Amino acid sequence: MKMSSLRWVFAAVIMAVVVWRATAAIGCGDAVSKVLPCQSFMLSGEAAPSSACCSAVQSLEKLERESSEDRQAICKCFKGLYRLFPVNITKAQLIPQLCNVTISIAVTPNIDCDRI
Repeated sequence: MKMSSLRWVFAAVIMAVVVWRATAAIGCGDAVSKVLPCQSFMLSGEAAPSSACCSAVQSLEKLERESSEDRQAICKCFKGLYRLFPVNITKAQLIPQLCNVTISIAVTPNIDCDRI
């Protein structure tokens, strides 16, 4: 991975942590760090997410089931990152299916996080 891509990831995580003010159990930085193994799939031409990515998504799915506050916190975090980071939304939307994970948060930058 190029160094500039890693800098973008680092900058996005730092911005998310600084901006995040949710009262949920999971913070934005925690949510982002969980899915970092998926960045190569979402940002490159990889045909499938790695097993590390799928494991990360499964652990995040367990967290988002725990409370509506956690679901909203995760949703708002990723919604903000979609605007800051050049994520391939189509590929991001495929991750739950490819990893056999059911999530209740739609992978889209236009989601209304207050309604989940």
